[in-house]
Amino acid sequence: MKQVIAYPVPFKPSVHSSLTIDNPSTDPIVCSVYDINGDLVRTIKSSGTDKVFWNGRNGSGRLVKPGLYIIKVEIEGSDGNYGKKMIRIIVQ
Repeated sequence: MKQVIAYPVPFKPSVHSSLTIDNPSTDPIVCSVYDINGDLVRTIKSSGTDKVFWNGRNGSGRLVKPGLYIIKVEIEGSDGNYGKKMIRIIVQ
């Protein structure tokens, strides 16, 4: 998998409108956000865009608490290749 980058770090939902995750390809991407306990916070799916955005909210629409979050990025390429990457993010 090519380089996947998330920014800004640290992410402050009160200051930044969203966390941006760059998709290195135009293939569909699935980003799953987990808290430090491994509980799923939110899943974000994108079909072929170069960026995915997370607004710092959970699946119920509430802002997440400050702390460490893990984003699992999965890309299934049109050529049949599959890639997965874990990104650690600090939310303040």
